[in-house]
Amino acid sequence: MSFTPTSQVFKIRKSSNDSKLFLVRPAGSSKHAPPLYSIAFKSKKPNLLVYRGHTNLQNPVGYATFHTFSSTIDMSLGGHHIPLKESTFATKHSFQVPNMGRFQWKYSLLSGSHQLYDASGQKIAKLSSVTLSLRGERKLELMVQCNGFFMDLVVMSAMATEHASGKAAEASEASAEVVSAVVGITT
Repeated sequence: MSFTPTSQVFKIRKSSNDSKLFLVRPAGSSKHAPPLYSIAFKSKKPNLLVYRGHTNLQNPVGYATFHTFSSTIDMSLGGHHIPLKESTFATKHSFQVPNMGRFQWKYSLLSGSHQLYDASGQKIAKLSSVTLSLRGERKLELMVQCNGFFMDLVVMSAMATEHASGKAAEASEASAEVVSAVVGITT
């Protein structure tokens, strides 16, 4: 699938009222402006819910379910089941969309960002932290024009990928602590 180059930038901020709710707004807009998207994380399944505008419990645009013993995240968007498959070291997350092709989020150690590419290698989007905090404000940059469905998919897959990568980093850190304790290394 071919995309027309352009650039749109969005800010993703944690809600001041709910630490598990993230709001997506165009860059430069007031933090009090209505959000384009609201993204809610929950401990029960589905674990991630995406809404256009403010949260409307009756009508999420899509959702994602994380699994404890699987590297696949089940995304559902507009009635389409879209598995998001994680690579061995959680540095890549790929998904296939019927009639649109294959896409892959890649983590860049150099920039500390996640970048979305299509099957031809064209960069579609980039998710990066604006602050030094892992859970701070983020910037989502779209490098192409896209319709509503694809924009929904980029937002949902970006947040699912980042969440999964964060969980993998936490698990790796915990494993390192266990190994250190077993062999007697102290930090």
